[in-house]
Amino acid sequence: MGPRTTRATAAAKRRAASKMVPSTRASHRQKAAEGEEFKAEDPDSDHVLEQQTQNQTPQRTQTRRVTASDEVFSGNYLAQAGRNSSTLSKKLKEMLQALQNTSSKLQQCEDGVVNVHATRKLQLVAAELLQNKLLQHQDKLARSLVACCLVEIMRVASPDSPFSSDEDLYRVFKLLIEQIRALSTEQTTTTRDLYHFHVLESLATVKSCLLVVDLDFTTEENEPRVMVQLFEALFATLRADHSAKLENLMLSIMVACVEESDEVELPLLDVILRPLVNAATSDENDGQNTATSPSHMAKELIRRTSENLQTPLSNFFNNILVDGPRSPNSSELREHVYTLIYEVHKLSPSLLLNVLPNVCLQLQVDEVATRSDAIALMGKIFASSQAEYGHHQYMKNFRDFLGRFRDASKEIRLQMIQASVAIWTQQPDLADLLEREFILRLSDVEWEVRQLVVHELCDFAANHLDLIGEECLRAVGERMKDKRVVLRKETMTGLSQVFSAHISSYWGDEDERVLSLTQRHIPTGNIKKLGWIPDFVLKCYAYPQQELKLRVVQLLDDFLLPKALSEATRANGLLFLFHSLDATSREALRRVLSERAKCQQVCRTFVEFKVTSRHKGRASGGDEAALEQAKQQLCDGLAPLFSDVSKLDKLVEQLSTWKDHSAFKHLGDLCDFSKTQREAREARDQLVRCVGSKTPLGEFLKKLCRKLSLLTMSQKSVAVLLEFLVLKEARVARENRSVVDLLVMASGELPELFAPFVRDEIAAVLVDSKGDVSGEEDEDETAPKDPRVILGALHVLANYSRHWAATSGPGDDEDRNTPSAELSQQLENFCLGDSDVEAQNFNAAKESRAAELAAATCRQAVLKTKPKSGALPALQSLEVLTKHCSHVLTEDGELFSCLWTNLVDDVIGKGDQVSTSGSSAAKDRTPKGSRSTAAKLVEVRCAAVKVAVNLLVYCWSPAFQQEASTLIQLLFGVLHSDGKTFASTPAQTAALRATASCGLMKIVRNRQLEASLSLSEWHTLGWTLQDSSEDVRRKFLKKLTSHLVKHLGQHPHKYLSYLALAATDASPSVKKSAKSLLKLAVERMRRLFDAASSRDSTSNPGRMAALMVPEYALPYVIHLLAHHPSFPVKLVERTSTVEVLSSALWADQLAYLSFFLDGLVATNAAAADNIAFLLQMLTKLSQCHDVAAPSDINIYPLIDSAAVLLKKRIKSQSNLKPFPGKIFLPKHLYSPGRPSTLATPGGRKEPEAPESLGTQTASPR
Repeated sequence: MGPRTTRATAAAKRRAASKMVPSTRASHRQKAAEGEEFKAEDPDSDHVLEQQTQNQTPQRTQTRRVTASDEVFSGNYLAQAGRNSSTLSKKLKEMLQALQNTSSKLQQCEDGVVNVHATRKLQLVAAELLQNKLLQHQDKLARSLVACCLVEIMRVASPDSPFSSDEDLYRVFKLLIEQIRALSTEQTTTTRDLYHFHVLESLATVKSCLLVVDLDFTTEENEPRVMVQLFEALFATLRADHSAKLENLMLSIMVACVEESDEVELPLLDVILRPLVNAATSDENDGQNTATSPSHMAKELIRRTSENLQTPLSNFFNNILVDGPRSPNSSELREHVYTLIYEVHKLSPSLLLNVLPNVCLQLQVDEVATRSDAIALMGKIFASSQAEYGHHQYMKNFRDFLGRFRDASKEIRLQMIQASVAIWTQQPDLADLLEREFILRLSDVEWEVRQLVVHELCDFAANHLDLIGEECLRAVGERMKDKRVVLRKETMTGLSQVFSAHISSYWGDEDERVLSLTQRHIPTGNIKKLGWIPDFVLKCYAYPQQELKLRVVQLLDDFLLPKALSEATRANGLLFLFHSLDATSREALRRVLSERAKCQQVCRTFVEFKVTSRHKGRASGGDEAALEQAKQQLCDGLAPLFSDVSKLDKLVEQLSTWKDHSAFKHLGDLCDFSKTQREAREARDQLVRCVGSKTPLGEFLKKLCRKLSLLTMSQKSVAVLLEFLVLKEARVARENRSVVDLLVMASGELPELFAPFVRDEIAAVLVDSKGDVSGEEDEDETAPKDPRVILGALHVLANYSRHWAATSGPGDDEDRNTPSAELSQQLENFCLGDSDVEAQNFNAAKESRAAELAAATCRQAVLKTKPKSGALPALQSLEVLTKHCSHVLTEDGELFSCLWTNLVDDVIGKGDQVSTSGSSAAKDRTPKGSRSTAAKLVEVRCAAVKVAVNLLVYCWSPAFQQEASTLIQLLFGVLHSDGKTFASTPAQTAALRATASCGLMKIVRNRQLEASLSLSEWHTLGWTLQDSSEDVRRKFLKKLTSHLVKHLGQHPHKYLSYLALAATDASPSVKKSAKSLLKLAVERMRRLFDAASSRDSTSNPGRMAALMVPEYALPYVIHLLAHHPSFPVKLVERTSTVEVLSSALWADQLAYLSFFLDGLVATNAAAADNIAFLLQMLTKLSQCHDVAAPSDINIYPLIDSAAVLLKKRIKSQSNLKPFPGKIFLPKHLYSPGRPSTLATPGGRKEPEAPESLGTQTASPR
């Protein structure tokens, strides 16, 4: 780049050019022609205005006399006007005309006609015009004419200054600035306004404005330089209604001045940048008239002079950033430095090349406000489409920016989240970096930060699913487990809305007449990313908070299954959701339907009472009592479903006395199974409207309707699903199995929905079409039905039988809601194993649970006669029958005795004589490779044991004590012999052991039978958890889970102690299941204790603690381990305490105790407040002996080991809060006093309680 041309060098060139006029004349004339051409081409040109100016100041003819011109340039021409303003104006116009007719020096050099006296004349005129009385004349028109004359003098003298001093030039520009400011008026058509425009145009076109660049003269202290004042005037003058021509002239002046300046000083930068701040703070850039706004002119100026301003702007911004935006020594715009940087970057991104690193430094300062400002700026810059700041040379700066995600200030982290979403949207290439940071913030210690991340990511995914990954969405889903209830609620809501936007919305495009799990219209990527959301949402139903349960129901009914879709489409959507659920989520869905069924039953009973009462008319005393009873039943029924509703009894009271009976009509419509989902929604809205949506009763009814309305599944939904099964003829298909599984679940909780479909649709699935199939038909038409579908249909019938038994009898064959005779006959065939279709494998009829229906038609054939042809199918059916229809046997003692004798004597005891062949119809179809006779006999014995166990559990009577003892001894005999009494192969003996142990666990549910077990039998049953067969251990653990979680059995501590034996299990999955069960059972026992304590707080809480708190399981664990077959007796008898605890032979005992204590003592130090209680218990145990073996000392090293393990868990003084009540020990296990054989070589000592044990009140948790 060559040296920049300054005014001095330009003047030297012009002097040299005067000697070569002929060679340069043509080029200058060409430039002048181009200027005229520009005026002609510009549509907004003010050429007309210039012509008007010329008309108002008519040119003199070229024939005027020389003496007139000489008089104008004489230096005293204006003195002749005196004080008359009109005369002065006339003289000034004549002077202006003469000056306009005078060619400039440059033109004279080009034409070769140089007037040597011109300079002297101009000096005289200039001196005359610079008189104060003219520059400050009271007449504005006179001052405007003076200004015009002065700019013409500068034109003629250009490029030199016609004024003798800087003071004169200062005075001239002060007048010119005044004239420019006058352009801010609305009209520019008067003569004076034309003079103002002439001044501006002359400064721009002649470039006489350059004279101000080096002018440093001022008259007042701290007065800005004249060039700064000129720029201020230009920005202040421009208005939105000005023409583009005017703005271009102003820009020409400013661009020329900036380009001519050696440096742009701070005051001038302030003037240039101030309009940008004003525009940003006042929203000036609203899209209207921005073409002629000051901010637009400032932006254009920066664009055109970016090369000249790059260094000044960089220095300007960096000085402020280094000194701090709030430094008193910096620019007056220092407070707006971040706004200015952002505005400048939009004009020329390269200007920030040296600024952005210093902005990054602001991210490290201690002041939060400064970091916040820097983050706001960088967020907008990185999100800008002007340049890719997050790439290449700016990547380090971007990573510095991302580092603020881990800022110590919560407010900064919140700001980073909001700022980064815009970057994510505009810069997809940076998604990976941003996604990682958002995932980390989902685990932020501040819940507000986690909440904002969830909100932003859900909104982002709803609008830009393609830009967010599955890992990030699943991380959001984990917030459904957040400790904050509100965050769980908002997370499931946000993700459900995402699912609705990108999956549910596509269901409307599907053909609602065809059920399918293949959603052709839904993008595969959407299903992969979002298909897990319903599963996560439904799992939230397990939380105890009712607001979460209600939100799950709302999301399921209105978002996951959009309420705008038809019922057929919603049924297809429900099938799609159901197919994607795991076992836990399906259980949650079942609980949703279960609570809905309970709510339906309670409300239906109350509505029926209200309707009956209204029809009876005037109420009597008995009616008042009946009303009170109905209200109490309603309140008792709703209390478990709405535990968080305060003053429920008062709300029920208000509802029961509500005057408007239409409310009960709408409530009855919600309880009507025949109503469509649309009608249910209308009834719900009407009900809430009746009582007022903003009243406490209205708020409660909203919650009630949410659980009451049959919106998830209705009779129409059932009809669609059953119609599909019938259409597909129950053949093997993925859709068929999902449909039947869904129907089984629904029928188990809402069997009333299936009433209209029992006789026809369900029968069509179960009963084969009559008539032989023609050989000419397609093979597809002869394909067997899917056994799983058939068993599912049987499940539906069994579930519906409860409703059927309560409303109709088996003789109502004409009733559409009852099974037909043909269907009943088919059920009998299933239960007796007489089905002709082998592929359906109805030996698994035990899973059908259809015996409740079959009992009405085939119980005599099954119960009163020995199983003749199909022992196993009949026994499997009997197992279900004895469970669900136990009243049939309870009422008929003869029938019970006959069945018991058949089972124990003929099947279990003498099973060799029982035929295991199938029916006559089945003999001809025995497949090759069928099981051996011995294997079938084992299966028959197992089935017989299960039936016998059910007889004891479900048909128990004290009169059956002898039969019970016989069966219990038989089952323990199986365990003692490892099943080898009745079988020989490992698989067969394992099946017998599993059946025997599971049967015994079921028997101990009965308190009388459980009390009959001896200690050794209790021990023997527990060893099953260490059986050699993993299958036996799994089955026993499953039955133990049922005993501890689903049933409130006698002495739960005894059976909770079994779980300690899983510590050394070789199967990680079995060990994990046992650990989970231990924690679940402990929590359940704690909840039972809390509930009992609050209910019976005035009775005997100490005794209640002995019965309920899980800590009392520890003595059982110690007793169980002390009698373990692998207990190292010799080690204990011959070794000191210290050596025992460190011996390798003692490792298993430590593992058992540690495993159990892990589930009993919380890992959180603050919650582990039961350690002292357990140590107290161990201290008391150490003063007792084993009742089962009074002379044994096996329990004492176990007590010592437990004490050592507990003391290792002490983290703080809070862990040593003692239990204030009395400690109870099981008397059948321990008795006071220590054995005389305790004096071992090691001199064993009892465990010592911690010194801090006192009398402080605390409850073991």
